[in-house]
Amino acid sequence: MRKLISLALSVTSLLGLTALGSTSANAADVSASAVTCGHSIDASYITIRSARTGNYVSAELDYEDGNYGMLRARAASSNGSWEKFQVWENTTTDQVAFRNLGNSRFVAAEIDTSGENQAMLRARSTTITGSWEKFDACYDQDTKSWSFRSVANGRFVSAEADYTGYNANVLRARSSAVSGSWERFYLYAASPTSAATTLSTTKLTPVDAGSPS
Repeated sequence: MRKLISLALSVTSLLGLTALGSTSANAADVSASAVTCGHSIDASYITIRSARTGNYVSAELDYEDGNYGMLRARAASSNGSWEKFQVWENTTTDQVAFRNLGNSRFVAAEIDTSGENQAMLRARSTTITGSWEKFDACYDQDTKSWSFRSVANGRFVSAEADYTGYNANVLRARSSAVSGSWERFYLYAASPTSAATTLSTTKLTPVDAGSPS
C-alpha cells in the first residue's frame, strides 16, 4: 500500500490534488488508439524517458526568463534532480501533476506561448493553480508506454525530435492523438534524493493496468 506524501500546499489541496495517492478507477478510451487514459502511476517519484529519443526528460534550470525550466528529452542519465519528478494525483478526476525535484516547481503547459515553442512544458509553477498544470495519464498495454494529455488544451505531449539548438527535443502539448513514438514515454521509479543511486530499469505500469474501466 502506497503512502500519501504530506506536503503543505494549501492551493493544491483546495484543487483536490495531493501527492500520489490511491488507485485510479476511471480510465477513458482514447479514439483511434490502443491508449487508455485516467490511470494511476504506481510510484511517488519518477523519471521519464522518451520512446523517441531514448533520453530522459530534464528541466533546464539554467535557462532564463520564458525558457526557464523548459522540459527536454535530452539527458543520457537520470541521476540528477533535474530529471526527477514527484507525482501528484487527484483521485476524483484521475488527473496528475508533476513537481520537478530540481526546483520544486510544478510542470505547466505554456498554452499562450506562440511560435515553435507553443504549449511547451516548463517546471515553473509554485502551485497547481489551474488546468495548465494538470494532465491525464494515459497508458498503452501493448508497448508498456505512457502518454500525457494536457487538461488545458486536450493535446498530447510530444518530444520535438526534429528541433535543433536550445530547444531540441522540447516537450510540447500539441498532438491531437498518440500517433507514434514522439508521444510515448517510459516511466521508472526514482529515489527522491538527488544523489546517484542504483537506477530502476523496470518500466512502470498502472496500478489498474489489468482492468481499466
